[in-house]
Amino acid sequence: MSYQELSKNPYFFQLRVDEKPPTVNTQAFEEEVIREQRQTIFRADPALRQLFHDDFEAYSRLLDSPEQLLTKLRQWLSEWVGHHSEFPWLRELGDGASEGGEGDSMRELMSDGGEEVYEEDGELNDPLFIRADEWAVRAHRWSHTLYYNKKIKDRDLFRVHANAFAVADLVYASCEVVELEDIPEASALEAAVRQLNIGRTFFGRCLESLEMLAHKHIGALPTVEKLRRESADLREIFDARIEEWEGRLKGLGRWEYFNSRQG
Repeated sequence: MSYQELSKNPYFFQLRVDEKPPTVNTQAFEEEVIREQRQTIFRADPALRQLFHDDFEAYSRLLDSPEQLLTKLRQWLSEWVGHHSEFPWLRELGDGASEGGEGDSMRELMSDGGEEVYEEDGELNDPLFIRADEWAVRAHRWSHTLYYNKKIKDRDLFRVHANAFAVADLVYASCEVVELEDIPEASALEAAVRQLNIGRTFFGRCLESLEMLAHKHIGALPTVEKLRRESADLREIFDARIEEWEGRLKGLGRWEYFNSRQG
């Protein structure tokens, strides 16, 4: 699988935020922002911490080599599935991994959600995703234009660019996983809450940096203020959805277990 193909998969969004035009020299603060993202993901995901034996640096190095990371994930998934027959939905993924498949199994599996959450063209029809996607696309395109096209090399501008890029992907993944019928409800909710909490963290970083950009008079003030104003409603939707899913986890008796595995 090529890097370009991999970059289209929302479940590998952390690789996508690292993508930069080859003609652009990397700024030191870009590496800081990307490292901040990677640390957030690593701390929030107990499976990643187990896979890399709590070695963040090893995880970060592999993110710079997508093909090696995929190989490691496939090996781990194949071995894990062999010891966990209680999750039959994973066996299809494990079989694909052991056969050296192209990684499409997860994407195909994710397309089997309930019909009520999809438009006729297959797009996710969830209010949270729709709002998050609209906001994230505007924030990303605006920051991309200023940072790459107008060459305004500012840390907060890049931080908006990188984090907005990931917000919608995380919301997309979290909204889809709770609709999968073959995954135990508690497992799906744990994954969804974890992803959405990371998404909210990235969203919060966008807002912090938008405030800083307003103070530094970078970008047209009406555009910055519009993004900040629209974010207020989205933040409420974020918080309400997380509260809803956490409540369902508590109802299933999995809340304490879930909390005990968080970084």
